[in-house]
Amino acid sequence: MPKIDPDEIEMGEILGRGGFGYVCKAIWRPKNRQVACKVIEISSESSSSELLQRSFLLELAAYRELSGAYILRTYGYGNRKLPATHSHGP
Repeated sequence: MPKIDPDEIEMGEILGRGGFGYVCKAIWRPKNRQVACKVIEISSESSSSELLQRSFLLELAAYRELSGAYILRTYGYGNRKLPATHSHGP
């Protein structure tokens, strides 16, 4: 799975929220392509942070193998550490 520099993604409107993060519209600048961006927010202080990261990468790998009219294509992933004072959302 290719790794994408998070600075290449321009985050937009939030489409939905879940227990670990949110999904938003975004623009992948180098490709000039509108994409959906799923963001999970993991605290490095959380005892489950490593498990959540692994689970997310497994989910990405599964999406890479799927195809169909109602399945979004997965282009890659990125990660970024945010300060502890970061508020949720873009």
